[in-house]
Amino acid sequence: MPELSIIDYLIWAVQRKLQKNEPRYFNALKDKLETLLNLYEYDAQ
Repeated sequence: MPELSIIDYLIWAVQRKLQKNEPRYFNALKDKLETLLNLYEYDAQ
């Protein structure tokens, strides 16, 4: 299923940016995203 491959790549690119601060793959997809929410940036209230 090609749709799963696309989602896997997107998740991998976001993970790579957040964990390793390597934006190269994420930047290639950035204009395709509407919203990206980093749950780890918010403090629990």
